[in-house]
Amino acid sequence: MRRLLLVDYSNAMYRALFMNSNLSFGKKFTGGLFGFVTSMARIISDYDCDDVIVCHDRKPYLRKQHHDVYKSDRNPSANPDTVKKVKDSDELLAIFLQLSGIPQLKVAGFEADDLIALCVDQVGHEYDEVHILSNDSDLYQLFRHEHLIFHKLKGKLYTFEDYQYEYPNLKPHELVYMTALAGGHNGVPGIKGVGPVTTTKLIEECKLSGSKLKTIFKRYKGGKFKKELMRNRELATLPYPPIRNHELIIPRRARCKEKELLQLLFKYGIKTTNKISDVYLNNG
Repeated sequence: MRRLLLVDYSNAMYRALFMNSNLSFGKKFTGGLFGFVTSMARIISDYDCDDVIVCHDRKPYLRKQHHDVYKSDRNPSANPDTVKKVKDSDELLAIFLQLSGIPQLKVAGFEADDLIALCVDQVGHEYDEVHILSNDSDLYQLFRHEHLIFHKLKGKLYTFEDYQYEYPNLKPHELVYMTALAGGHNGVPGIKGVGPVTTTKLIEECKLSGSKLKTIFKRYKGGKFKKELMRNRELATLPYPPIRNHELIIPRRARCKEKELLQLLFKYGIKTTNKISDVYLNNG
């Protein structure tokens, strides 16, 4: 059985940072490095993953260039402690990923979610299972491929069966309609005054009437917000429609620099617990 692991770098780094917020070595914060490395190692080891790809965000985002309202509510953290932890984590993880030889995808204007979606669409069929290290529920629309397994906080798994239980009346590709109406945590604005309850009711009414879900934009308030809703649906769709036909060039795994990698892990107190270093060396 062949398995692929796709990692949302920022999502995994931030959750590692906050879950290990008190870890440091000298003046260097190491919680992000420790959490990221151990989480990824656990999945690679437990599921015997054949390939790993780490996907990155790269600003300026195309969505923001096309639609200025995208992520207009986002403000960079002004907390100096958090800023330092992010900086330290990025620096250490850049070294770790370079030494481990794990392939990384970085495309100007693309977000990690887009790259994950493109990977699933373009190479996912080559694997029996595709594992995704991310908490991002926007990625659930990728359950158009049922062999996905999401790794959420504290090792919790989320499968297609879990999706069907949570959204019994909503096909994966229809999630974007809910986001278009109610907005989402990833910067899609939604329609003022419309929340999840109203959205669910509108979708159920549309389906009961036998209408296609795309007509919901005309039905809501007589089409008053159709333009905004069409924009929101585009922003929520993965991959972002203007880049849907982008053909990825996935780099081959580079040779693992064994000596330097071990030195890095040992220097910052990441020992061979759970055979962490062995996981990366054996997959090099």
